[in-house]
Amino acid sequence: MLFAILCVALGGVTFTRAAEDPEPVVANIGPQPASINAAPAAPLPLPKSSSGYALEYVKQTSLLDQLARMKTNDYDGFIQALSITSPDAILNSLLAQQLDNEIKLAALRASPSKETPQIRKGAAITREIKQKIKQRADGILAGMSIQANAFKAAAAEDLGRYQMQSVELVKIVEEWSHRRVLAKADYLEYSNLLSHLQGLPRKELTAALTTAFSHQTDSKMADVSERLQAAKAKVVQAESQYGPNSPIVKAAQKELENARSAYETKIDDVLAGIRSRVNEDQAYLAIIDKELGDAKDRLNMELEKEKSARGL
Repeated sequence: MLFAILCVALGGVTFTRAAEDPEPVVANIGPQPASINAAPAAPLPLPKSSSGYALEYVKQTSLLDQLARMKTNDYDGFIQALSITSPDAILNSLLAQQLDNEIKLAALRASPSKETPQIRKGAAITREIKQKIKQRADGILAGMSIQANAFKAAAAEDLGRYQMQSVELVKIVEEWSHRRVLAKADYLEYSNLLSHLQGLPRKELTAALTTAFSHQTDSKMADVSERLQAAKAKVVQAESQYGPNSPIVKAAQKELENARSAYETKIDDVLAGIRSRVNEDQAYLAIIDKELGDAKDRLNMELEKEKSARGL
């Protein structure tokens, strides 16, 4: 007899209902269960990252699937598992009241007096508690399902943000790639030109520069070149008319020296400008390569985040 009571107390198992029809529930058999209309325990705070949302969604749906199978195949085990995996004060209170009531009923059934009215009342209370346990368990499952959907929606929202960020980063990568193509073309044009000009004799530079910059106009270059040619012709004419020692020839020669100096200075300025252009292009390409590399790295990071967020 005592062994039966201990088995019921330790196992928390339900007993077979009494054969008699239940009488109205009375208040003096076991404590009254708490209200099942109270809200389930507050859900855990949502994680901040999309991968966290996705992970919580997977965990929650997996748990719901397992609980659903247990509910169908082993309801008592389902209730116990639910009370452990999703702690709820009201559910635990109801389970404690059920256990307490069943212990008292087991004691009544084992007593010599066999107080049948008290047994019927206790059985009625047990049925009521079980019904409230079922309602509370269904409410907890519904809350868990809502929370799982919230995790999924949050992950999808973050995924949308990742996709938008990825699109913007793709545009940035494309823009820097376009700039690099232009800068590289400019660098190659001027570096190749500089290499070619540095290998030419000075007397050929004017023609080479005119050919190389046929798409540009340098009026000063044309002026100094024409001035040099005119000064040369003037010296030749003066020498033929007045002889090499004439003051007029000496003046023409001085003018030629000035024209040649202006021409050489202009050539040096043009070459220095080309060198500067090459150096600027090199520096700009270095900046572009850095910005392009950074943009690609950020894009790859966003794509990895998007990939993780898709793992729902």
